[in-house]
Amino acid sequence: MSEVVQLKTRQTRAWEAYVAARDRAEQTRDITDGIAAGRAWAVFIAEFLPPEQRSLITVKEADRAARR
Repeated sequence: MSEVVQLKTRQTRAWEAYVAARDRAEQTRDITDGIAAGRAWAVFIAEFLPPEQRSLITVKEADRAARR
């Protein structure tokens, strides 16, 4: 049961990072912010992939998306 709770927490964090990055990109219309939003979206979507496919999203990208 605790694994499900942790997964929801990761999903929520990834979703919130994406929403923040998307909002920033919409406000600034800057390509760099758009790319950050795209990366944040990829991190969110990765939460729903099997583990072997999840590894395609690197930790570096996840860290960058979470910082925005």
